[in-house]
Amino acid sequence: QMTMNEKKHERFLKVAGHRMDLLICDFRKLGNCASKNNYEYTEREVELIFEELERQIRLLRVKFEGKKKFSLRSAPEDS
Repeated sequence: QMTMNEKKHERFLKVAGHRMDLLICDFRKLGNCASKNNYEYTEREVELIFEELERQIRLLRVKFEGKKKFSLRSAPEDS
């Protein structure tokens, strides 16, 4: 019989795996927009896409890392 933590982990693997599959599929679809035969776009528009994707990745990483409180003990030392 599975413990509660094992059930939560199994659920995480199932849900996160499915959502990753969807994201990968959507990334491929977005990549199709790079076709100059079918679309016209500026370098700035492409840069805006990547800036937003990078921002979303940073926000996602923060969610997984948890909120870290500021501490002088963990601050880099002045040289």
